[in-house]
Amino acid sequence: MGPISSRSWSGWTFSFLSLQLLASLNYCFCHTNKTHHQWLEAQATWYGPPTGAGTTGGACGYTDSVEKPPFHKLVAAGGDAFYKSGKGCGGCYKVKCKSHPDCSKRPVNIVITDHCPGTNQHFDLSGHAFGAMARPGKEDLLRSAGKLTVKYRRHPCKFYGTPMTFHVDAGSNPYYLEVLVEFVEGDGTICSVELRAANSNEWVQMKPSWGALWQHSCSSPLCGPISFRITTDETKRVVTVNDVLPKDWKPGQDYRATHH
Repeated sequence: MGPISSRSWSGWTFSFLSLQLLASLNYCFCHTNKTHHQWLEAQATWYGPPTGAGTTGGACGYTDSVEKPPFHKLVAAGGDAFYKSGKGCGGCYKVKCKSHPDCSKRPVNIVITDHCPGTNQHFDLSGHAFGAMARPGKEDLLRSAGKLTVKYRRHPCKFYGTPMTFHVDAGSNPYYLEVLVEFVEGDGTICSVELRAANSNEWVQMKPSWGALWQHSCSSPLCGPISFRITTDETKRVVTVNDVLPKDWKPGQDYRATHH
């Protein structure tokens, strides 16, 4: 091998420095997010029954899960900045109000489960979540305000013993699989879902369907058990859930991760 010319050496140095810079940028992107630390301002309204979960439909696809643990009706329809075309589904926030005499000023933990279109920095809270910002006994008075300026910040999701859950959509079949991924601790939000069937050694990228649902079509039947590899949106944490869909998986069923 001959000597390295100054031209090729400088190119190598530039490439090396570029890689270092990209690694640095990636680290900052993955681990630094001001919304995790700073309280920012947004508008808040509420919808649905006064003590309810907003709606059991919703643009994320969680259906009646919003009424049950671990959501406990503490949910919101996010404006565009929070819903993020569905990528914000499952994101957790602390929200508090100080602008009304009936505000408790204590933060309430909420999860994005729906979309409030035509707004940006806006939380359309469930009636229950809006009332939870009130001083004890003042929930109805606070809800009567209708709209408030609130402070919020992103918060790591904790579901306290509820494992990550995969709901197989009712329209699924051996050649088409659509799953709703729920209760992702940490980020809550997902940027990638891959699957691996029992009859394959390869991970296959699923496509976003709508809300928090992901889909995959194939020309040969998907044989269980089926594993999933999840990449979270904020920190890019990779979680592998092996064999969560059994050999005899069925549409319309929930399957919970036992370990990952």
